[in-house]
Amino acid sequence: MIIRQNFSTRASRARQGSRRIGLGLALFIGFEGVCEGLYPAADTVIPEPVQAASDARKVHMALDHFLTLGAAHFRRINPSIVVSPLMGKRADAMDVAQKLQALGYTGPYHALAPRVADAGMIAHEVRAASPGIRFDLTQIPQTRRHA
Repeated sequence: MIIRQNFSTRASRARQGSRRIGLGLALFIGFEGVCEGLYPAADTVIPEPVQAASDARKVHMALDHFLTLGAAHFRRINPSIVVSPLMGKRADAMDVAQKLQALGYTGPYHALAPRVADAGMIAHEVRAASPGIRFDLTQIPQTRRHA
C-alpha cells in the first residue's frame, strides 16, 4: 500500500500552483483514431508549458466522451492544459475549443498538427470563435509519410 501525505499548508499550495501552469493535469483529447504515425505518441509531444513540469499528470480522453462531458464532471478533472489533434475523424480543434469554452475552461489549449499552409489563419479563426480560450497551434513533424 502506498500512502501519500501532503504536509504543505493551503497558502503554500496556492503559491506553488500559481508559479507554473504545468504543475497540474494535462488532458489529451481525441488521439484515438488519429492516423497512426501522423502524430507521435501524445505523451512525447507535450507543449512547453507542460514539459516544464516533470510531475505533470496526463489523462487521455476519447473525443466522443469529451463532446458529451458535462460541466460538473469537467470541473472535477480540472485540467491545467488541454491538447488535441487539429483534425480528427469526427471533430476538429474548433469543435474542441467551443466545447471547452461552453464548459467554462479558460486555460491553454494546444492543437497538434503536421505542417499546415497557414497556421496563423487557423489559429486566428479558432481564437475568434472561442475568445475565452488561450489557443495555440503547435506544428509537429510527421513521423512517416503516407503513400
